[in-house]
Amino acid sequence: MKVRYSNNINAFGGVNFVLQEFDKLKIGNILYDNLPSLSPKSSYSWRDIFYSFSSIYFCGGNCMEDAKTILANQFGSNPIFNLCSPDTLLRRMGDLCTDQLLCNTKRGNVEHQYNINQTMTDMNIKLLKKLGEFNKDEVVLDYDNTIIFTEKKGVK
Repeated sequence: MKVRYSNNINAFGGVNFVLQEFDKLKIGNILYDNLPSLSPKSSYSWRDIFYSFSSIYFCGGNCMEDAKTILANQFGSNPIFNLCSPDTLLRRMGDLCTDQLLCNTKRGNVEHQYNINQTMTDMNIKLLKKLGEFNKDEVVLDYDNTIIFTEKKGVK
């Protein structure tokens, strides 16, 4: 990416360098290959959704609404991706949800909820491999779901 002089100053222009690195790593292809198909009429791709979500946090935001309040003026015509609205981000994140699993422990009478989303887990591992975080062909990932007892009411 060339840095050009412009009268229009973009406070978050530096994030474009990060997004271009994502493009070089073909992150969009991993998303496309591993996430549910979107309608051909969809205005946004999974790549747009991921870049919008990531940009919120890269630019100092802390909630989905910041896509509108912080980024909309700066990224409205970004050449790298189409900025999604908070509603679109939340709807698409909801599309990725899986059903809650329930379990009862030997101690107490509370039903505990947890969730294992294998599709997202597999995709995250592929992304981490692409980023060079795993240097081996085989890695052991240990998942421990430990229920911690508490005196609080309504905690699941």
